[in-house]
Amino acid sequence: MPFINLQTSVEINNEDRIKLLSDLTKIVAKDFETEEEYVMAFFLNGTVMMGGKIEDAALVDISCVGGLNHETNNKLSKHISSLLQERLNILPDNIYLLFSDVPEVNWGWKGKTCD
Repeated sequence: MPFINLQTSVEINNEDRIKLLSDLTKIVAKDFETEEEYVMAFFLNGTVMMGGKIEDAALVDISCVGGLNHETNNKLSKHISSLLQERLNILPDNIYLLFSDVPEVNWGWKGKTCD
């Protein structure tokens, strides 16, 4: 059950935001080898300072119960950075990706934890 939280300084209209979230969901599902129905994606817009300067940048926080490993994280880094560069014109140097493997007892869904 992956969760992706995209925070960026780039403002986009609602239609483009929905398309971007849809494409992020597809990438995450494919790279985790899971169904899209288990992926949640969130978009937050705000001011980002990178290297002491205000510029277009993104933080992508990916959390999941299991499934994170070197190979998966590398695939996600490549695919998500490419998408953000293509859609939002953010250089890969200005994209941070954070991967968090969450213990089942700390992940809730459908009114209960996943343990």
